[in-house]
Amino acid sequence: MTPFDLPIDVALARPVEDFPGGPGLLLTPAVDGWRAVLRTGADAALFSSHGTDLTRTFADLAAAARDLPQAVLDGEILAVLPNGDLSSALLHTRAGGGPRRGEPFVVRYAAFDLLGLADDWRPLPHRDRYERLVRLLNSGSRTIRALPATDDPHVALEWTGPFARGVVARPAGLPYLPGHGSKWLSWQRHRTAEQVGADAGPTGDAVR
Repeated sequence: MTPFDLPIDVALARPVEDFPGGPGLLLTPAVDGWRAVLRTGADAALFSSHGTDLTRTFADLAAAARDLPQAVLDGEILAVLPNGDLSSALLHTRAGGGPRRGEPFVVRYAAFDLLGLADDWRPLPHRDRYERLVRLLNSGSRTIRALPATDDPHVALEWTGPFARGVVARPAGLPYLPGHGSKWLSWQRHRTAEQVGADAGPTGDAVR
C-alpha cells in the first residue's frame, strides 16, 4: 500500500519571464508531455494532474511500472517519435482507448519527483527526494526514467531546444506542497540560449 491515497493535488510551477538561475535551485528540462502521478509496483496506476485515472489509456506504462518497487512518482508522460522528438499532441490519439497497434510513437514516463515509498516523502527536501528517485529508476527500464537535474543554469540552457521547451526550477530544500506552495518556477525559452547566456552573471545567476 502507498502511504497516501491517490489522486492528489499536485505541486504547480509559477511561470516567470526571467531565467530562474540562482543558489539552492534544482533545474530540470520542461518537456512536452502530459503531467501525471504514477504509482509503481503490483497495483500500478496513473493519474492526471486533475485526478483522471489514465491507467487504461497508458496500459503499457502501467505494465512497465509493475516491475518497479512500490513508489509514487510525479512526472510527465511522453510520446517519443523514432527520431527522438516529443509530441504531446500524439498522446491525444489514445483518448477513449489505450495502446494501439502501429502507433508512430512509443510512450515513456519522465519522473522529476519522488513522493512516496513505504512512507510519505513529500515532507522531505526536494534534493533528497530527487536523489532517491534517481537511485530508484536509472538502473532499470528505459520506459520509466528520471529527468536530468542540475544546479548549473548554463547546463540547463543546453537542454532547451528540440528536447525541452524551457526549464523548471525547484528549491532544493523545500517539501512537496500542493498548488504553488513548493515555489516551483517555470521558464519558457523565447530567446536563443546565446542571448540568455549573455545575461548570466559570473556565478551563473540570471541578471534581473
